[in-house]
Amino acid sequence: MKLLIKLGSRLAVLVIIYMLLSIPNANFLARTDLHTHKKPQPLPTVIPAIKATFTGLPADSVSLLYDTLLAEVNKGMASIKSEMSDADSRELAELHSRIGQLTFLAATGSRPALPVLEILWQWQQYLKEQSVFWNLRNDMTRDLLVSRLDEINTLQAFLVINRQLEITIEEGVVRENHLLNLEQIHSGDFIVDDSNLAYPFLSISKIPVALSPVTGIVLVGNDSNACIASLPAHGLHAIPADQLLAKPAGRRMVLRWRSDLPEIIANPTLAHQAASYGYQLSQTLTLPYDYLMYPANHATLFTTEALEYFYEGRQITLFDFVTPTDSAMLLPLNRLGIHPHQQAVAAELTYQNTVKVVALQLSGPQLKAHNLQLAAYRQALLNLNDPATRKIRWLLPWYRLKNFYDLIASWTGMERQLPPGMAPETALAYDHIRTQANKILPQLTAKAEEFARQNGYYPSFAELVLLADDINGP
Repeated sequence: MKLLIKLGSRLAVLVIIYMLLSIPNANFLARTDLHTHKKPQPLPTVIPAIKATFTGLPADSVSLLYDTLLAEVNKGMASIKSEMSDADSRELAELHSRIGQLTFLAATGSRPALPVLEILWQWQQYLKEQSVFWNLRNDMTRDLLVSRLDEINTLQAFLVINRQLEITIEEGVVRENHLLNLEQIHSGDFIVDDSNLAYPFLSISKIPVALSPVTGIVLVGNDSNACIASLPAHGLHAIPADQLLAKPAGRRMVLRWRSDLPEIIANPTLAHQAASYGYQLSQTLTLPYDYLMYPANHATLFTTEALEYFYEGRQITLFDFVTPTDSAMLLPLNRLGIHPHQQAVAAELTYQNTVKVVALQLSGPQLKAHNLQLAAYRQALLNLNDPATRKIRWLLPWYRLKNFYDLIASWTGMERQLPPGMAPETALAYDHIRTQANKILPQLTAKAEEFARQNGYYPSFAELVLLADDINGP
């Protein structure tokens, strides 16, 4: 009897400890989150809208339309360059529409694709240059610019995926099977890159998804050529720039401050100084990645927070405006501890008229895989509802023990179980999402291939999201 009482009391203590360890942090897996039950609206379906404009046209007319549109677009591009236009002018709206139609025809047919990619590049550059004269503090003007630049990203991706292209564009010239190298990059340039998808929920927490949030600043010098970025699982980290450029990426962009900015005119080495400062920090301090995306302090850094940190006190503002994040991409991210509201995203660098795009690298096969993976993870995150969180919460004590082990490991030099700065609740939710996404991905891939057979083109990311919406998880 005494033995049973002793065993029972010890078991009760273990149960109490287990129950205490099972209580989630209020910032994670929060069932009272305002957005938990608010399912995002579908993403803007640019490609289906363009396809609808050809409905009812005879096949012969569609095949001849490419040459007509190409001539009209080239004429329109030449016309707008000779005068200033308002953001909401009918002329720009019609030209944007024709460029979309031309891209669709190039992607779904056999007509030359490279001239269309050059047009998309020129159109992107024109919008950024013209936006210097637009009031981007006006919500409608800003949102119109952002939506058009997002659609350009979508059209570029759609074209290179469907034509299976590997291209690099510099100064409007398209080259096939050509990789960027350090000769095209200046010290202080920014690199926006989607080759790092260690934690895809960090990508789908941003808008737009056409660009990954992995962004770095490049230091080019006699002793060190490095790209400095805050990366998941690495924190503030510097890697050889040529090593980064050699990695395959679906989309890679090189961005640079405009040379006519007053701050750059006053100090042409400003960007190099910021890169040097970032490199020095990466070599002297341990700054983990901020999985909360909370810019309250610099003890941990998420991507764009790191870039802003490098420029603190240098009389230049990295982000002139913050695009709304309460949009079609809003997800129940507070379950992962992410604070998405009014935070700068890496893609916003491409919206700023103070920054120009100097080079772009696109890979059709890589973008195709990238879009499939993000769409699968997005659906898995949406499936993380109240019943799902209750089912996985029993594992939380195990993740708390992993976190305790990591404290000891950090003192002894042993390998960690969880990434530095990631809370046990986030790790638990992410592992569940990853498991579900890996089961969703084959089903989504099969549906995308069937879609391509039925429609004559491979679906864009927005269409992949809609296809994944029918997959409720295994």
